Amino acid sequence: MPTLLFVTLALLQVPAEAERKQRGDFMKADLGRYTATAGERTLTPSEEPLLRYSNPVRNFFSDGGLFLWLDDKRPMAAAIVSIRGSGNVFHELTSLTSQPLEVRRDGNLIWSPRTASLADQLFPDAPAPDSSDKPRLRQMRDLARRFRVKKSQDGDSELRLMTQPIYRFTAKGISDGALFAFVEATDPDLLLVIEAHEESAASDAEWRFTLARACSNLEVSLDGKKIWSVSGYYANPRSPDDPYCELRAGTYARAE
Repeated sequence: MPTLLFVTLALLQVPAEAERKQRGDFMKADLGRYTATAGERTLTPSEEPLLRYSNPVRNFFSDGGLFLWLDDKRPMAAAIVSIRGSGNVFHELTSLTSQPLEVRRDGNLIWSPRTASLADQLFPDAPAPDSSDKPRLRQMRDLARRFRVKKSQDGDSELRLMTQPIYRFTAKGISDGALFAFVEATDPDLLLVIEAHEESAASDAEWRFTLARACSNLEVSLDGKKIWSVSGYYANPRSPDDPYCELRAGTYARAE
């Protein structure tokens, strides 16, 4: 009987896994319609989502993937493709850099952020970046824990920090970096980039951070002090130059 039950459950799981793969392939193909540049440099999209998520809190049918646009290995922007409700597709684009970007969809310019939501901020009272890999990761995780993120939508709630970074990298002038997500369920609503900037003639090595919104109505505190907030996206004037944009991008049809 246990063997029969196991086989039955396995057979029931196959269609769900196939459907999830189909949705993932749809997200990757949809992202392929975009091109992103920073100045004259073309950014490279991640081939797979760095985070695959759902959010039963907000939607009865929710599936999404978070992709990155990279300058070599450094993350410059995130693209979140989500399937909501009965199949509505939304794209959320958020800058992760102080550099101006241009993003086109099917050749048409749709987004040209000038900077991230809160970019390239010096960490107060932070230790010098450690010279070894594992201690630096512990430092970045400890720095990320100093933030608190409150979401005010249908009542206040605190977003959960995923303490394992969803992406880690090195780049020119950066000895180590990590991208963290603050989530509702597993849905990323705020992204945090932490970077160890290497020593220069002007200063010693130091930690810096960048915040990038991925929803509305957020308030961010560092060491208990409010440092940044954002109100409702659709209730405010918007511009293609903003650090974040959300687009309705059609519908997703399940395969029969």
